[in-house]
Amino acid sequence: MNQTSPVNPLAVRRTRMKGVLICLVSLALGGAFGAGVLAQSYWALAVPVALGVLAVVFLTTWTGYTLYSMDRQAATTERTEGEPDHVPKAHLLERWLARALALMLAVAGPTAGGVFVAGVLQQSYWALAVPVGVFLAVGLGLVFRVGWAVAFSQTTLPMKAAADRQREAALTARSLEQRG
Repeated sequence: MNQTSPVNPLAVRRTRMKGVLICLVSLALGGAFGAGVLAQSYWALAVPVALGVLAVVFLTTWTGYTLYSMDRQAATTERTEGEPDHVPKAHLLERWLARALALMLAVAGPTAGGVFVAGVLQQSYWALAVPVGVFLAVGLGLVFRVGWAVAFSQTTLPMKAAADRQREAALTARSLEQRG
């Protein structure tokens, strides 16, 4: 039994228009980037790298701040009846280390961002080379991992492999039932 949900033509039209807009913006940005590279403009490379680095800086700062403030929220919650008022020293040390690491993350983000922006404004080669190198190393590592999985396993998706095995087992069981 094949049931399909009704399709709203207005929603389809809006989705297609958004798709066309995304394509036009990406073409315009790609053209501007290409023109800048052909003109050997430093800023044609600096702007995309800066946007990526600043996004990572923002996420790092946000993660550190969130982790740092979560511990305070947990400490201010009311205690339930029967819960001891004291906290073992080992837990205090763990809590202190976690807060220190979270604070380091929250401070490291803006610090690294400031150093990066200063390097970009001075048109430093290393301000662009280091983030691009890290990005390429991580990207190539991911590509290598996928290649390794393709070369040495039947699938790159463990969940799909498990589902395929279950499907094969069910088909085998059905064929045995039909024969018997």
